[in-house]
Amino acid sequence: MKSEIILLAILICALLQSAFAQSPAAMEKPSTSRDGTITGRVTSDGQPLRDVQIAAIAVNAKAGEIVPTTCDDEGNFKLTGLRPSAYRLMAIMPGYISRQASETELYRAGDTVTINMVKGGVITGRVTDAAGDPMPAVRVTPFLIRDLTGKRANSFAAMDNPARAGRLTDDRGIYRLFGLRPGIYVVSVNGSANDLTDMSETPAFESPTYHLSATRDTATEVSVGESAEVTGVDIRHRGERGRTVSGTLSGETTGDALINAVSILLKSTTTGQIEAMAVTMGSSGFALHGVPNGEYDLVAVRFNESNDQAASMPRRISVRGVDVSGIELKLLKLGFIAGRVIIEKSEPAKACEIKESYTVQEISLSASREDQKGGEPNSSLNFFDPGGGLPRSVPGEKGEFMLKNLEAGTYRLASDLPGETWYVRSITQSGIGAAKRTDAARQPFSLKQGEKRTGIELSISEGAASLTGKVVAAREGQKLPSGLRVYVIPAEATAADELLRYREAALGQSDSFEFKHLAPGKYWLLARPASDGEANSVKAAFDPIQRAQLRGEAEAAKNQIELKSCGRVKDSMLRF
Repeated sequence: MKSEIILLAILICALLQSAFAQSPAAMEKPSTSRDGTITGRVTSDGQPLRDVQIAAIAVNAKAGEIVPTTCDDEGNFKLTGLRPSAYRLMAIMPGYISRQASETELYRAGDTVTINMVKGGVITGRVTDAAGDPMPAVRVTPFLIRDLTGKRANSFAAMDNPARAGRLTDDRGIYRLFGLRPGIYVVSVNGSANDLTDMSETPAFESPTYHLSATRDTATEVSVGESAEVTGVDIRHRGERGRTVSGTLSGETTGDALINAVSILLKSTTTGQIEAMAVTMGSSGFALHGVPNGEYDLVAVRFNESNDQAASMPRRISVRGVDVSGIELKLLKLGFIAGRVIIEKSEPAKACEIKESYTVQEISLSASREDQKGGEPNSSLNFFDPGGGLPRSVPGEKGEFMLKNLEAGTYRLASDLPGETWYVRSITQSGIGAAKRTDAARQPFSLKQGEKRTGIELSISEGAASLTGKVVAAREGQKLPSGLRVYVIPAEATAADELLRYREAALGQSDSFEFKHLAPGKYWLLARPASDGEANSVKAAFDPIQRAQLRGEAEAAKNQIELKSCGRVKDSMLRF
């Protein structure tokens, strides 16, 4: 991999290492919410795992704002000094991966967390030259293409994992990549060391060689299971010369930050993967070396410690045996969606018995793209975000929020609420002139490049219900089909177009399901395999035709349930 990609890995690793190097006392801040602590335990196969490094990263965190700690001999940890916010937790242990239900699950002060870690997968093999002799000290790099369910992976989603940067071969030409997440990989070598400690190497002009001895288009894919070791993934180095893609940068190349860097990304139109990248700081020119023949989208992205980004429009290029030069990438400001969150006061008779002390600052809002093909990463801009590139924001003390760095596209707002008692009652937008507020939950927001959408209002009410249960086969001994999803659908005819009340989820362990933050009311429950148009968690309810089909199937199935205000329905059995 090119040194520019390694540079980003170094920057992120250095940020984490500097945080862990500080003592917990140096990181502590005044406690403002439930003692400002998150406690937990890390286990592996039911046994405590010691010396695991844990980091809490707040949504909207500023550069360096990472709260670290280390597990004790019993696997216990305690993160202290947390301000009111929503946090992602990172667990780091060489050779291990976290077996969390969701990579982007959020936590708040007061939560108790159990993190289960397992040994990551391993890919090992031998690199030889054209004559069959071993090639020592060359870097072998794994590329996660998709997970084992077939969902396409973000090229840089695992940037926090040291295995992402690859490993050097030993004197026998043998390499060992460990700590890999389950998934489908391709493995490459480009004939140079690109060592993490050597940033002075000359550019590698040859294109990568993939296992067995192939170009990217004909690379042999490697399937890696949890804790599995795949051997014999050998590579015979081709040493073919790649081409250079070069040009100039213009427009919004600098922002209001101390350090501004621009990354130039080359994304394959065939695989959707980022095939090459360069990083420039204070330069108007760029060059990508060792590019193989193919069709690509080229984009430039500015990033800095203030999370103030700009980006160019994608530029389609074709590399066919010659260098491509003279390309101008003009960076433009990005759009945003802004508004406020209102916590509605509940009447005493409607309030839940269990009072929760969460604040509006602990609500996480996100903007998800609706105009991308299924399985593609949400954004090419946030490629180094451990959260997977989903634009997120937490409101300020008065409920004001801004979702920044949005490319041109269509978006829907989503919320991650703390506790159990809140639910989103409405999402509205101020009208033009004297027009009243309009329902913004039914239609996505369409943004042009650099457009600013304001006047959004999310109303949060108290009295949410929750529902947990399990799907069981209608006939004893019958096996449930794969890809089964559970849908919660409002049963009242007047609520047919209230999209905030529709929910869907894939089955969890032991065929279980869970829904929280539901508005009180009558619902139908429906279990069915997801159709092609509903893959990758794209809500079927968003499409009017699919929504009507859902309601028809649910009404015919007659699995109705009433959820009362603050109700907690557990162990519901849904037959399929």
